[in-house]
Amino acid sequence: MAIQPTAEDLQGVLAPVVASAGLYLEQVRIVPSGKTVTVRVTVDLDESESGSVSLEQIADASRAVSDALDAVPSLSDAYTLEVSSPGTNRPLTEPRHFKRAISRLIKVNASGEDFTARLLGVDGDELEFDNGKRITVADVRKAKIEVELKRAEEVRDEDLEEIVSEDSGTQEVEDQP
Repeated sequence: MAIQPTAEDLQGVLAPVVASAGLYLEQVRIVPSGKTVTVRVTVDLDESESGSVSLEQIADASRAVSDALDAVPSLSDAYTLEVSSPGTNRPLTEPRHFKRAISRLIKVNASGEDFTARLLGVDGDELEFDNGKRITVADVRKAKIEVELKRAEEVRDEDLEEIVSEDSGTQEVEDQP
């Protein structure tokens, strides 16, 4: 019996495949399922893009990932592939997660304090919120996007503060649909 590849092995194989489909490989998990395994692949948009991964993008990525996995000789003949996007309830743990959440309302626990505020910008490892708080990603114990069902109708352009930094790489706040 061949040795099954690890999630890290598959991450190395799949990252360029997913990138060629215009997406970012967020995570690979291998879950034993009786005599087979389930390979769970999570893809996302690039950190500079707003919006969400479309079903068409998921389908394209699924085909490309399936072809790449079929070429891995040590992967069991019997595997199930699941390709998905992280969804709005994923924990925000990396700077790239926060960059994708600029202009969104975020529920945060940082340094023992809980607050909910709109994320205005990400400058390196520092997060700036509309309540005046500036914290680092390392200070965040828990963070997630708060879903706002009526936000698109209620937000006016003048409500969003533009964050511009010529030399720090801070992203501008964009009004997202």
